[in-house]
Amino acid sequence: MALYPRGKGGPCRRTGYGAAALVLSLGVTCAWTLWGVSELFHEGWYGPWVPRLLYLLPAALWIAWSCLGLAWPRTGGWMLVAIGVASALAWNLLSLARGRWTAIGALATFPVSGIGIPVGVLLLLHAKGQPQRKMRAGRPAFALAVGVPLLLGMALAVEPLVRIAGRVDDGDRGMRLISGNGVLLLWAAQGPGWETTTRGPTWFEARFACEHLDAEGRALSEHPLAIWRLPTAEEAVRSLVRHGAHAGCTWAGRAGRASCRVRPDKETPLWDPTAPVVYYWTATEADASSAFYVTYSGGVYAAEKHSGLGSRGYRCVREP
Repeated sequence: MALYPRGKGGPCRRTGYGAAALVLSLGVTCAWTLWGVSELFHEGWYGPWVPRLLYLLPAALWIAWSCLGLAWPRTGGWMLVAIGVASALAWNLLSLARGRWTAIGALATFPVSGIGIPVGVLLLLHAKGQPQRKMRAGRPAFALAVGVPLLLGMALAVEPLVRIAGRVDDGDRGMRLISGNGVLLLWAAQGPGWETTTRGPTWFEARFACEHLDAEGRALSEHPLAIWRLPTAEEAVRSLVRHGAHAGCTWAGRAGRASCRVRPDKETPLWDPTAPVVYYWTATEADASSAFYVTYSGGVYAAEKHSGLGSRGYRCVREP
């Protein structure tokens, strides 16, 4: 059975528009599936299931929109055009409000914010002058629209599920000594920086908190105590672990993935595997306005010092 029945405007032209819309929407759905599964197991693997599954919502919506467009191309086409216009407009207005809008940035983000527009236009071209029975896609098209992203998602989930099942969590959330791989540091006990708000602490707030942290590492003092400090990016990278041992990571001094003997993971003694925090601020500045933070998997990236993120916290250190 063909993806689309032949239309009166010429089989190649009419079915070509519909097939192009299917291929493009399938590409978008697969991209969102890749993002959703990756983030589900990276940032979202904690707490109740409902917040976790929200990471899969964009892919699920695109599957639904694709099926709508396959069944009713005219209705689905106009809907996707409207969604694309609204999304692109909202994205650019938000960038303007933050003072970050540029023409190059708007073009670069269009494949994310406005991709519904070309998909919708292709569907409308396919539907032009066609009766409904000629517009509707065949069963193979629906099978592709639903089956490909589902199979992709299941394949992508295998590795993180195996890795998470083998995570080490000794349950000790107290002060921890991490030694070896060029570091000898005490990491503060569970307290400030471990659990964050939706906004998350800025770099300045993290540095302030470490300067005011008491000797036990659990509460903040009204006055600076200078017992604790933020770790440098090099110290944080060298402290990353896998299965209770050093991952053998070193940092090249720039943004990107650290060089590690084995891939580190969100495990004790450095991380709380059950907490939302997957990034730690470091004391190392990238430039005057930004600083580096590390991920549990060995990434080192820069963010604006005044920015906050719910999944980015901090953990203070001191020499033993």
